[in-house]
Amino acid sequence: MGDPHLGHQLVSGLRGFDSVEDHDHQILANMARVAQPDTIWWHTGDEAFNGWRGRIAAFAEIPGTHHLVLGNHDRAFPANSNSYKYVADYLEVFASVQLAARISYEGRRLLICHFPYDGDTTGRGEERFEQWRLRDLGAMLIHGHTHSDQRISHSTRGTVQLHAGLDAWGLVPPTIGDVLAEAELL
Repeated sequence: MGDPHLGHQLVSGLRGFDSVEDHDHQILANMARVAQPDTIWWHTGDEAFNGWRGRIAAFAEIPGTHHLVLGNHDRAFPANSNSYKYVADYLEVFASVQLAARISYEGRRLLICHFPYDGDTTGRGEERFEQWRLRDLGAMLIHGHTHSDQRISHSTRGTVQLHAGLDAWGLVPPTIGDVLAEAELL
């Protein structure tokens, strides 16, 4: 699941909420509703903004094991100034903090990154954050970042990109099984 943007006034307004508090409450309630004690959460970044330390602490209250793949808005993301100073704060909540992950699910190898391989451009058609994207070698990718309602896309190479961001799932965090089923890959 990606892009909760807790504490982010602009995003909460774009998502139709009157206040950041209402937005954050709904995101956390949706997570709690689908969580099980053995849930393994893969957060695809952009977790929290104003008051971010207290806001990410709320994830620790949601059952399961939480892993963070950093997004460009997370303080520990290496493009941000002094990012190394914030890693310990994230490790108080998340079992791991990394730029990308490789996992196996039902025998399928998957990569997880905040960014899609490609397809996120500026108004001038230039790809954004290229230096932080994974190289597309054909492995299926689960990502966040785009805030699109499009769940499935293909890179310019034709590789499947699966969007796990909350905006694509009605603000309800999808499981990896949900994401793969959407792509008819299970």
